[in-house]
Amino acid sequence: MLITEQQFFDYIKCPVLYDLKYNRGFYLNDTPSIKHILEKASIAFYNQALNTRKAPSFNFLTQKYESLFKPYIGIIPAKKYNEGLFLLRNFYNWANSKRIVVIDSSAKYTLTYKGNILEGIMNPISINEKNILEFLIINYSYRKPEQSNIDRKLKYTIDMLAYNESNQDNIVATKIHHCKSNTDYVTTRNKIDNDRLYATLDNVCKGIEKEIFYPRESIMCDQCLYKNICRGWKGKEN
Repeated sequence: MLITEQQFFDYIKCPVLYDLKYNRGFYLNDTPSIKHILEKASIAFYNQALNTRKAPSFNFLTQKYESLFKPYIGIIPAKKYNEGLFLLRNFYNWANSKRIVVIDSSAKYTLTYKGNILEGIMNPISINEKNILEFLIINYSYRKPEQSNIDRKLKYTIDMLAYNESNQDNIVATKIHHCKSNTDYVTTRNKIDNDRLYATLDNVCKGIEKEIFYPRESIMCDQCLYKNICRGWKGKEN
């Protein structure tokens, strides 16, 4: 079975969500968060550096941020825009001080297990100050992440496992830089983490093949775009 990374995580989030999007054809567009707009601006920053072989200016970064934000003027509050600009400045200063070198910002991967194929795009790959490859995550949240959550994050496991299975030069760590606090976090993975990912992929694919699409209730249900057509949510209201 072939499954994309987005489908994989949508099923984990809620099987009903997966069913509505990929089986029944309901595609609802959500307004992106400032975090997602900032992440896209960061990728544009990396790509510009790769294309020109020199560090882009802060003016380039802000112009890209403004163009990404422009379609949502009046939808996303101006206060959020200003908060994003503050975080973007922090990112730029940190990247310049550390002389961050990103060698690939959108590498595709394919991960196979028990005949199931997972496809997606890896997080940016950088060379750190010790000349060692690592995945680089820029965290634009105002809230500091917890190390325990970072160490369990399946996406980081996917990236390291997929890269190391197809390359001779292994990546052994993912660095997460929290912009607001200017704090770096590092996480690694081992066989236990890899086995957990494989088991999750196997279970997700089995659930999809067997058409197991039950609602997974959480505190996020009230914010779900699909709640008005979700049988779980309607049942809860009734």
